Amino acid sequence: NDKDKVASVSIFGVFQFADTLDRALISGGLLSSLLLGTLMPLTSIFLGGLYNEFQDPTRDPSEVGIKFARLFVILSGAGLIAGFGQMFFFIWSSERQALRVRKLYLEAVLS
Repeated sequence: NDKDKVASVSIFGVFQFADTLDRALISGGLLSSLLLGTLMPLTSIFLGGLYNEFQDPTRDPSEVGIKFARLFVILSGAGLIAGFGQMFFFIWSSERQALRVRKLYLEAVLS
């Protein structure tokens, strides 16, 4: 049935109500997501380095532990900031766009 067929919207059509600030917020959210996504492989790489340094009998284990503890604290802090940025930017942008669509819908209904 042609009546039951719903028109599809392209991926860029979803953002037709986004202004410049919304696009900047989405870009910030994407950059935060990319940073957050790179932290897991980085953690694996640094964990491999930790194992390698613990296998070296000439290294002091407490010195190695302190070095990598600092590194993992930095990685976890970066993950916290990137995760917060991702959610903050995407939610703020979506709330702004939803408000804009609601206003346009209300204006169309009332006119």
